[in-house]
Amino acid sequence: MNVETPRIRTAAETGLADVFASVKARLPGGRDVAARREAAFSRFEAAGLPHRRIEAWKYTDLRVLMRDAKPLAGPPGADKQAFADILPGIEAHRIAIVNGAYVPALSDANNTDPGVALVELFAWLGDQLSARQDQIADEQDIALALNAAFMTGGVVLRVRKGARVEKPIHLAHVFSGDAPAAMFPRTLVFVEPGAQVTLIETFDGPAGLDYQVNTALELSIGDGAQVERIKIGREGAAALHISTRDRHDRRAGALWRLRLHHRQRGSREISSSCIARARARSCASPAPNLIKDRQHVDTTLVVDHAAQGCESREVFKSVLDG
Repeated sequence: MNVETPRIRTAAETGLADVFASVKARLPGGRDVAARREAAFSRFEAAGLPHRRIEAWKYTDLRVLMRDAKPLAGPPGADKQAFADILPGIEAHRIAIVNGAYVPALSDANNTDPGVALVELFAWLGDQLSARQDQIADEQDIALALNAAFMTGGVVLRVRKGARVEKPIHLAHVFSGDAPAAMFPRTLVFVEPGAQVTLIETFDGPAGLDYQVNTALELSIGDGAQVERIKIGREGAAALHISTRDRHDRRAGALWRLRLHHRQRGSREISSSCIARARARSCASPAPNLIKDRQHVDTTLVVDHAAQGCESREVFKSVLDG
């Protein structure tokens, strides 16, 4: 007779359940979003935090690394000084996301390039959830399910067909606060056929504060489109950063191109996943990691070639400072 041993919850798992119970009624979004949050958190409760026995997490055991659950970060402030030196010398359309929420007052007034449409995440979900559920439905990854349960804000970007966006679009994530907390931003980007765009994501926060970031970016690329994505992590050395799913999804078409550049200079632990799905020829090219001290960077890449003749090339290189 097999006796099933009950799973013992860690302090972080218990803490996440307590935080969700206390905040779910006041998280943004309508009834459909609330139902999706409940379903996502149920998946987390059934599985618990990822650990080494799960193939995609074999090098990053969150049951060990995540020792507690932080409360949700408070409302974003309006301190423009926090963005003064984020990308010195680079002209970009800045979209400010502070403590996991989009802040129009801190974003560039001209960030609505003629080729780009921008909508706040929950405004878009309110209009589109029933019609476009497929864009946020694949939340079987437990860390992504946590993002879906707690997501506090973000933006939806649409780069219009054939647009050539000259300046990079800068998604500037900032943690602002003097006490440990957690933020859960989510961004959706639709790059329509033939469009070209550069996305720069930066993550900044105070040194010495053990705050937590669970971020998700979902990217859909159209036929003949070209996307260059640059991610720069400059968070405090005590921060915990999880980017559990960068989903690059192709449903039809001949060719799209994606280039990824990751640079990490701060937080203790980085876990990042990239999913690419292609129904025709595709090219995904992850590029360098720059890491130092006791940083831990774990990148999992899954490429699903869903049609004949698919092609992908990946190059991973890391530079270890010191």
